[in-house]
Amino acid sequence: MNGAAYLQDILHGFRMYKTLGDKAMAQVPSDADFDVMLDPASNSIAVLVQHISGNLNSRYRDFLTTDGEKADRDRDGEFQARGGATREVLVQMWDEGFAVALAAVEALTPDDLDTTITIRNQPMSVVVALNRSVTIWPITSARSSTSRDISRSRPAGGRRCRSRRDNPPTSTRRTNVARRARSRGARRWAAAASRRARDLPATRACWRRRP
Repeated sequence: MNGAAYLQDILHGFRMYKTLGDKAMAQVPSDADFDVMLDPASNSIAVLVQHISGNLNSRYRDFLTTDGEKADRDRDGEFQARGGATREVLVQMWDEGFAVALAAVEALTPDDLDTTITIRNQPMSVVVALNRSVTIWPITSARSSTSRDISRSRPAGGRRCRSRRDNPPTSTRRTNVARRARSRGARRWAAAASRRARDLPATRACWRRRP
């Protein structure tokens, strides 16, 4: 494997998914819409931002030398809807999490790819840890974009369009088609990155709201 090219692919993926999140949040109409949930079993954009930022800060702080699940991380708290978050606070949280991750990956060299690290005391190679991160971003970006689309489709003073039976406007349907296309492209990129990695076990990314 070309280690330098692999690391560039990983960086490209991180930056691409951060940009997707940036664009999704920029189109959320108001601060209150960041707390909107598609259904009782889903997570709002605010909760997704809390969780992703917490995950990145924990995983990539002192990446090569400490366990990826830091003692100061409150993972369960990341899934608690706090309410009242502003766009400014959420964007800052999002930027800070990715800044930690990007700085850690940019500092890696091809020789580091064979290094063994731990996450929750489970040993794994740097390659496996990086691929675990990039394979979850397509799902998360799609969730954020879907929440954004629902928020934007709400008429003033009315209810949000939640299904085809609610007769969403044509512009919303076009947006959803574009979102699905972006998600498919992101999944293809993640699959390609995984094929280039060594010793990557079969994994399945699964998102669900924690109880």
